[in-house]
Amino acid sequence: MHSPAVPLASPGFLRARAAVTLALLLLLAAAAPARAQIRSYTVGLDVNCPYGLTECWALMREGLEAIDTVAAVSPRPDAVRGTFEMRAKDPGLVNPQLLATNIFLMGVGARLRGLELTADGTLEKHNSQFLLRIDGVKVPLRLAALREKIQMNNPKKRREEISELERTAYQTLVAQASNAAPRVRITGPLAKPTATAEAVLEVRTFEFVTARP
Repeated sequence: MHSPAVPLASPGFLRARAAVTLALLLLLAAAAPARAQIRSYTVGLDVNCPYGLTECWALMREGLEAIDTVAAVSPRPDAVRGTFEMRAKDPGLVNPQLLATNIFLMGVGARLRGLELTADGTLEKHNSQFLLRIDGVKVPLRLAALREKIQMNNPKKRREEISELERTAYQTLVAQASNAAPRVRITGPLAKPTATAEAVLEVRTFEFVTARP
């Protein structure tokens, strides 16, 4: 006894099923959260507490998380370096000048020493100047050599010394740029923009990446 033949799907049915599958994939891709191109912020903070940032961290953290642009800060600071990690609400660039003003207005005796970011972007060259174009940031950041670190060496009461690799990081990036992938991950201090100058990202470390994160 022969089993009944299973009818083959018509070409129209197969095309319709493929269209539905494609639509579902597109919806899932749209719903998936995009990974931020600005991967992290490190904030250098000077405080009036006699025993450093750890002593008054609970009060500082409460005030910092009340700032409109701040989504979260690290549970504990790096007491030796006088820094903490911060996540911003806006995927765009945090304005160091505005952050400094907000920290001052907290009224707890804190001052922004510096803001460092780690960001993925596309390396561009305009005339003789290298720029980093970051998705979600309107204006590309001008790149420059590291002048000063935001991290402190608190036992010695001074800024951390710049290593030779950090000192030459920008020059190394420029030298390797023509033979490397245009996508790059850069970590370094973000210089405060002024009325006459755009924000500048000083290159402390970098690595070329072959694909979007």
